[in-house]
Amino acid sequence: MGIEDWPAGLVRSVAVPLITTPDSAINPTKAAIRNVTLDFDELTSLVVEFMQSGQVDPAVQVSFREFLSEKATT
Repeated sequence: MGIEDWPAGLVRSVAVPLITTPDSAINPTKAAIRNVTLDFDELTSLVVEFMQSGQVDPAVQVSFREFLSEKATT
């Protein structure tokens, strides 16, 4: 006996909610940024402040600027 043999009306369609994963579960860095700001100008200021804090190796600053330059051309 297949589904085609079931009495009419026995099978109903039911809307199933779309299951999504929050950004925080996928990318904790993105979640941390969104916890502070959604404003790009403020985010820019935060990145500059962090890079100039003395906690970041100057080579990382150069590498980050190169990364941004590459992204700007793609």
